[in-house]
Amino acid sequence: MAKTPRKKKTPSPPKPLRPPAVEAAARDRLIVLVATLKSRAAVEAAARDKLKLPADQVETLITEAYARILAAALYHKQAAAGEALTRLHDLYERSLTIQDVKTALAAQKELNRLQDLYSFRPPAAGDLAPPRSATPPADAPPDTLQGLRLIG
Repeated sequence: MAKTPRKKKTPSPPKPLRPPAVEAAARDRLIVLVATLKSRAAVEAAARDKLKLPADQVETLITEAYARILAAALYHKQAAAGEALTRLHDLYERSLTIQDVKTALAAQKELNRLQDLYSFRPPAAGDLAPPRSATPPADAPPDTLQGLRLIG
């Protein structure tokens, strides 16, 4: 009996570690870990041990997860602020329509607060501008309020 020589198998190309769907699921789980665990070391350990993420990518994936959480929070904050402003504008208009001045003023006050119109801080003592002279310089633009006789 003669032995037939066996064909050598050609090496197949390496398989990806994870299919894209599993990688996306692992990224979503990592976001949950980042949001729930308190320390970064605990997140790194869980990412390596439980999610079986490659050790060389754990740091960048965690940073991406923090960035995604921050972007989502910022988007929701802006959306909520926009909704609040819309509701307050509507309340202000309805209050003026029925001549409820007290509610209109309260709505306007809240609108001003939400739009951060009360954040004005007077300049420090050293930053005060010099007093205006009674006569403006020759190259100054014309004072548009002068014709209304509101100022001296």
